[in-house]
Amino acid sequence: MIMKVRDRIEQAPACEIIALKEEELKVYKGCGVSVAGFKDGRLEKIHYALDFISDPEDDFQQQADKAVKVALEKAEAFKEEGLELWVGLCSCSEFCEPFELSLSDARSLASLARMIGDEITEY
Repeated sequence: MIMKVRDRIEQAPACEIIALKEEELKVYKGCGVSVAGFKDGRLEKIHYALDFISDPEDDFQQQADKAVKVALEKAEAFKEEGLELWVGLCSCSEFCEPFELSLSDARSLASLARMIGDEITEY
């Protein structure tokens, strides 16, 4: 039986989460906003939003623009591989506040950009 990502979402005390399974922890590198690619409900790939090259002279907007651009490029590549796209915050071996990423939905894209901006601000 094929599992759906949506069916893995649980309500934890603070937020909705997907508890990562042992085999999924191979791609997990720690905490951070990320785009995740799932296949048959199983985490296959993660791109962390702050995994991009930034010039130390870049201001916040330049950093955010670069981070969003790279995240969308990774999402496109994941989609081309047939992976289901989700955005969330990796933390303590969990994928928190997950939402499905649609590359053709303005609200979904804006939510991704907001999360990345928040992460850069905190970094």
